Amino acid sequence: LINRPFETGDIISIQTFRGTVKRINLFQTELNSIDNTRIFVPNLVIWNNALQNYTHNRVRMVEVTLGINHKHSPKDCRAALEAALAREPAILSEPKPFLGIESVAEKATIYLIRVWVKTPEWNRIRYTLLEHLRTELSNRSMAVYDQPIHEQPPAPLSPKPTKKPRSTTPPTSP
Repeated sequence: LINRPFETGDIISIQTFRGTVKRINLFQTELNSIDNTRIFVPNLVIWNNALQNYTHNRVRMVEVTLGINHKHSPKDCRAALEAALAREPAILSEPKPFLGIESVAEKATIYLIRVWVKTPEWNRIRYTLLEHLRTELSNRSMAVYDQPIHEQPPAPLSPKPTKKPRSTTPPTSP
């Protein structure tokens, strides 16, 4: 692995394998999965496939979407979301956090929230951010939609059209 796309301690995924690099040798790379299972990946697999290194860069983006009831104004929603973000000191000020309306569904406005954190904080922030957002919205009595929000219910499956039986009598000529 001359290019060194990863080193011991990095978290990588390749094909269906994902884990922390524990050892790199001539023929294989050893990973520990999140549940502490040892995975032996042949280096040939690493050479011949795209590899994702989650810990290579010093900062990463956390992205969350959240549905808030239409009865709340976008201005009030933005204020609540910004207050929740301010509660978490691990969120970096640069690049600036992004808050925007991603879409409008039947029962809620869907907000997209993107923040940047130092890579070692990514996993913790991914989950505590949702907690901060929910708490702030709840404190302001703003309804959050937990269930997937569908614009319209899916159309029912229609039965296959039935074919007319073929006639066994030959057509009559005029």
